[in-house]
Amino acid sequence: MVVHGRRSEAGAATTAIVIAVSVLLLGVAFFYTQRVAKAEDQGGTLQVGADAAALAGAYQTIDDSPDWLSGLVNGGALPAGGAGQGAAGDFATRNGGSLVGYHYSASQDRIEVQVRSKAVLESGSREVAVATASIGKRLAACVLPQAPVATPTPTATATPSPTATPTKAPSFSGVATCGELTVPVKVDPNTRKVTITISASEIKALFTASLSA
Repeated sequence: MVVHGRRSEAGAATTAIVIAVSVLLLGVAFFYTQRVAKAEDQGGTLQVGADAAALAGAYQTIDDSPDWLSGLVNGGALPAGGAGQGAAGDFATRNGGSLVGYHYSASQDRIEVQVRSKAVLESGSREVAVATASIGKRLAACVLPQAPVATPTPTATATPSPTATPTKAPSFSGVATCGELTVPVKVDPNTRKVTITISASEIKALFTASLSA
């Protein structure tokens, strides 16, 4: 009877150990699952912040388009690589990150941002999320419309006056092509000044901000 009692006690002890180990393993698994879920949630939040920063940069570039496009049709340079960076940095900060990389390529229509988390995440490091956006048009140096060829009108021969004032060529209208973007313009051949003939809001409507791969 004593032996049987000892066996019963040993069996009960073994069962208790198995239960304890099982509970411990379940606790570890739950803790690990929670950490993974939290890390994924933090990573997702960081990515959302990067996406918002990229889109903000695109919208800011579009908002500034009346100014830089006016320069572009007059022989100026393409928008700089930092176009829209201020807005991107602001949105990165709003979403708990910091902008550590920004570049706008006008010729490729690509805005790329890198946003780093301000705090150490569950992964054990300050992670970086990357996002890209576009404004819907690849840009290049503008090709201006050609002046219309005037048909000469026959006139009677006259003695030229020594004080005659040269006749100015009239302005003409047409379309400037700047890469994938076309915009109506008026050209003054005397001053070589090019004026865009649509409003600022119409210029902005030529672009569409969106996230890209």
